[in-house]
Amino acid sequence: MKGKNFILNSILLLFVVILVGCGNGDATGSENDGEDNAGNDNEEKETLVVASTPTGPPYTFMNNETDEMEGIMIDIVDIIGEELDKEIQIESTSFSSLIPSLQGGKVDLISAGMVITEERKEVINFSDEVFGFGEGLIVHEDNNDISTFEDLEGKTVGTQQGTIYYDLIEENGNTENNSVYESIGDMLQDLSNGRLDAVVADEPVLIYLEENNPNFAVRIIEDYESQIIDGVGLGVSKDDEELLEEVNGVIADLKADGSLEEIYSKWNVSWSFE
Repeated sequence: MKGKNFILNSILLLFVVILVGCGNGDATGSENDGEDNAGNDNEEKETLVVASTPTGPPYTFMNNETDEMEGIMIDIVDIIGEELDKEIQIESTSFSSLIPSLQGGKVDLISAGMVITEERKEVINFSDEVFGFGEGLIVHEDNNDISTFEDLEGKTVGTQQGTIYYDLIEENGNTENNSVYESIGDMLQDLSNGRLDAVVADEPVLIYLEENNPNFAVRIIEDYESQIIDGVGLGVSKDDEELLEEVNGVIADLKADGSLEEIYSKWNVSWSFE
């Protein structure tokens, strides 16, 4: 009997040891699972979808070599994303579709060469000013008849759809000869080929395109007096006051620490907030 009891006790002891070992293994597994779950709980950065035009250098344009958007407004919104700890996703958008895309909830921000106007402020919010410019006038290199805004009367003038310059030409009574384009580059090509008498568009864009496209037979009117000089801001939905406040907070810091000036210098432009 003693031998049987000894064997029986040994078996029971072994069974207990096995159970304890299994229990420790489960506990260890639970801890590991907890660590794995904790890792999965780390949320990815929120993404801000940003509408920018691919044909407005040096503000926003597509780099055909890298297939990525670049420019002043891209640099600015990238820094805003970094400061807000949010990913920036750039969506290439035609200028005339910028505001509809924001209103329709397709994007969170507009970051392009969009001037702040009272009319636009009725449908979207704008951040504080980050840049600014006036319009420029460019003609065929052989044209000596046009040098002022008044000289455009009766001429065939190219403007970009959705811009304030289209409205400027219309208000001046030049409605019949106001040719509308999606991109400034296309306008300059037609101007170079003699299909237009002049082009009115953002002065920095015209200068950039003229300098980087020596094949265009065009020239900037250097002493042209701009009819409109306004600031540029980022567009934000009327429904997103929180994002607007966050963006303005970063812009204030960028002005204070000189970051905006560094971006201007990189792209060989200047702007004063005074």
